[in-house]
Amino acid sequence: MPSMINAQPLTEYLRPLLKDAEVYYDWPFNLARAEEVSGVSFSEGDSWLYKLSILKSALSEQLRNSEDPTLHLKVAKYFISEWGGVAGNKQLERIVETTRLRAEKGKAYFDDISMDGISSWSKYLTLLHDWAPIYDSRVSYSINVINFMAGNTSQFYAMPAGRSPRLNLIDIETLFVLPLVTKGRINEQHLQHPHFSARSKKIFHIAADKTYSAYIKLLDETALNLANEMPSNPKLNLSGRHIIEAMLFAMAPTKILSDLMSHLAKSANTSPIR
Repeated sequence: MPSMINAQPLTEYLRPLLKDAEVYYDWPFNLARAEEVSGVSFSEGDSWLYKLSILKSALSEQLRNSEDPTLHLKVAKYFISEWGGVAGNKQLERIVETTRLRAEKGKAYFDDISMDGISSWSKYLTLLHDWAPIYDSRVSYSINVINFMAGNTSQFYAMPAGRSPRLNLIDIETLFVLPLVTKGRINEQHLQHPHFSARSKKIFHIAADKTYSAYIKLLDETALNLANEMPSNPKLNLSGRHIIEAMLFAMAPTKILSDLMSHLAKSANTSPIR
């Protein structure tokens, strides 16, 4: 299993883009509903990234100032289901309760954690603690695509279910497997093993229960590398890790998918004809 976090591909990809984060981030939400839940007002003229920073700050303050489980569930339900678009979560009450109990014990209790429901519980957790970024199918897709385009195919970040049909167009995990096949690291002999797929994934997958902690380290290292390239808006109340997370989320079905298509087309055109 790969263990070393390599932030260089993500750093270099985002370096020319980060200053325009407010342009790249486009995730509209119902402002009237957000004002109702958060108790703050939003200006139509502000960027969606700035609106997000206001929303998160207000919701986080509500949760920090209250131990009422009803309020925590209400805020989490809004942020996960309405703002985040994760609908039909029948385990939401359990997710909120278990995540809150784990969060009270400290950051170390998320070093080894199942990815079950991560797209939901990480959204609630990010409101409780600034060190906690959101991890979902879009973010993981973006990280894996950026690593693939940079030739870093030794670190595949486990991907939660729920990707859009647009992101399912190209199976990024298969693209990680191909270099292993061409280099002989996965061969005919491996095929004979009854647990071929699971054993093969250990070669290039970050273990699922280590993925979230690896992701935090990746974002923190990338944010440190790009500290001088962060957006200049002084009102943008988001840490570097959260700005990077927001960009990875927003660009997944647009710029990052487009860049992957261009990368694959270029690779095909430069390959020798057989």
